[in-house]
Amino acid sequence: MNAKSKKDKYKFDFNIVREEINRLDLMKLEPGTSTPIDEYDVEVEMILTKLNKASSYLTLAKEMQLVFNKMFDENFNGKIFYNCAKRIIERTQKR
Repeated sequence: MNAKSKKDKYKFDFNIVREEINRLDLMKLEPGTSTPIDEYDVEVEMILTKLNKASSYLTLAKEMQLVFNKMFDENFNGKIFYNCAKRIIERTQKR
């Protein structure tokens, strides 16, 4: 894959992860409405680094849980991330 293709794939995946994390909106920040659309971009970047290494929906969901628990000093239940992880993997692998 050449540099342009990698950059395009990264942007494509980033936008999908951002859409899904904004849709999940665990902190009830309403990105794009009450707060900027990039409100969760730090978390999106962290999740994106785990995406290609995730061997299953459950693996990605657990990684997402770790990111959000760390970044927001919370103790989120991992189950709430499963459907979001599933959508992210399915949407990023379609391309």
